[in-house]
Amino acid sequence: MPRPVLVALFAMYLVALALIGFWPHTIDRGVDGSIWEVAGWCSWNGCGWLDYRFVERAANVILFLPFGILLASLMRGRWRLVAIIVCVAVSAGIELGQLLFLPNRYPSLSDLLTNSLGGTLGVLVVVAVSAIRTRRVRRAPAAVSWLPKREDLLSNLDS
Repeated sequence: MPRPVLVALFAMYLVALALIGFWPHTIDRGVDGSIWEVAGWCSWNGCGWLDYRFVERAANVILFLPFGILLASLMRGRWRLVAIIVCVAVSAGIELGQLLFLPNRYPSLSDLLTNSLGGTLGVLVVVAVSAIRTRRVRRAPAAVSWLPKREDLLSNLDS
């Protein structure tokens, strides 16, 4: 993907992340009752692990997955691993901001860990895809190695 497109996507994502992270009230406000109902239904139907806590943690992982993907895509080589530290730092900044400035929000270590996990998974996806692509390029046989070289063709024309 062209770098300007990645930068634009990353900027839009950061705006959305800031809105979600620093919204004055919890994002699930208004739908939390529905989430509890679904969790209760799941509990009665054999999937009790799918509770409100699971949904909240999964949402945090999913929220930061694009952060890791986009940030690592903008970085090159081993610098991509620095993106993991940035993911943790941004998550910590959001949680600290909620603690200091948003009395209706509840920062937690669980949020920090699940956000960091999502960002880290995003970075690892980019690292893995990049490694696979690099490996394929290195293993690809020379498709036109049997063709004569340009210099040889030109020298044959002169003679």
